[in-house]
Amino acid sequence: MQGVSIWKKWHLLYSFLFVRRVIAPILTFLFYCVVIPLSAMVPEVHIPVWGLVYIPTAITIMNAIRNPGSLHLMPFWILFENVMSMHRMRAALTGLLETAHVNDWVVTEKVGDLVKDDFDVPLLEPLKPTECVERIYIPELLLALYLLICASYDYVLGSQTYFMYIYLQALAFIVLGFGFVGTKTPCS
Repeated sequence: MQGVSIWKKWHLLYSFLFVRRVIAPILTFLFYCVVIPLSAMVPEVHIPVWGLVYIPTAITIMNAIRNPGSLHLMPFWILFENVMSMHRMRAALTGLLETAHVNDWVVTEKVGDLVKDDFDVPLLEPLKPTECVERIYIPELLLALYLLICASYDYVLGSQTYFMYIYLQALAFIVLGFGFVGTKTPCS
């Protein structure tokens, strides 16, 4: 680190920590999950095509170039990333504002390292029974309700065709809101 100039250090802090970890999740969440659905309900607001389609499509294609074998999964990835932007935004704001839950961080256990050391496969052990209520995430379901209301309003009364995207985004929030993504735990 001795040979690295102060400007390169500042650029790393700015671009990686500030822009990619704070600004990008907040803007992504607010634009795709709040502004676009809200603009469907307010007919006076018109988002230009370059801001609604061209720039997000270019960014998505640049991210997809890294793994061209999974282009067929791109629509699902976009919807999932919009849902995850809510979690990233919440984590960034919690950390910046140092709220009561700033030190709470859920980390998933990695199975790969355990399998290398021990030949017993931990996935075959019986899971402890959990309540189905533990798999329901209220913030995701509330945002899904908001998105469904906005999409339905746009479908019935709106002049835009945003409802197609907003319905898909609401479905992604519902899927995550009921815990259908991730490790399955049996309900008892």
